[in-house]
Formats: sequence, structure tokens, C-alpha cells
Amino acid sequence: MLTLFDAMRLLEILQSFVDASSALHDATDQKLFFRSATVLLPTVWSNCQKQVEPATGESCQDAEFRIENSSPLFGDSVYTQQSKGCGKRGDFVQIPTSFYDMNSNTHGHKGKKSISVETTFQSP
Repeated sequence: MLTLFDAMRLLEILQSFVDASSALHDATDQKLFFRSATVLLPTVWSNCQKQVEPATGESCQDAEFRIENSSPLFGDSVYTQQSKGCGKRGDFVQIPTSFYDMNSNTHGHKGKKSISVETTFQSP
């Protein structure tokens, strides 16, 4: 069930990606930015006022950015999964839910932190 807390956290997550895109655009002399994003919501959020269609052709396993609970290995750190090794594109970026805690400044500027991890993810 979608709670007010879930909705507020979702808005903060979306804003962090807008901020990250803006930071990326500025850092690359207006060459790079996020053109679009697909957000997959949990199916247990059944109380949305507007009917949300189930995702087709999308899955969490294929997501480039995953927002999940803390990792047993990396804890509350944002990290890039790189099974192909250094110098290759990462598999995905894992962002812990704690990264988006409303009153937490532990991770600093969220948009800029996202860009530093995105750079690791995209490195050729």
C-alpha cells in the first residue's frame, strides 16, 4: 500500500535524478543529460488514485539504477556492480533507500553523488 512517506520518498528520488541530470549537463559543457527515465513502482502500491498500467518490457533485473535496501556487502553506500571488471561498463548502480532519507545529509549533494557513481557505471 502506498503511504504518504512512500510518495514523498518517490518525489525526492525523482528530484535527485533531475538534479543529477542537471549536474551532468553542467559538468560536460552541456553535452550529456538524462533524456528519459522509466520508474517501476511496486505492485503492492494498489491504492493509487489514477490507475497505473503494469509495466511491459521492463523489469527490475534489467534496471540500470536500482533503489533497494542496504547491501550486505556495501551497507548504505551507493555503488556500481561491475562483474566485467575495471574499464568496462557496469552492470547497474545500486542506491540504498537510506540515500533518500528526507532528513539525512550523510551522502552530501545527492545529484552530484549520483553523477560520480554514474561516471563509474558508464566508463568504457
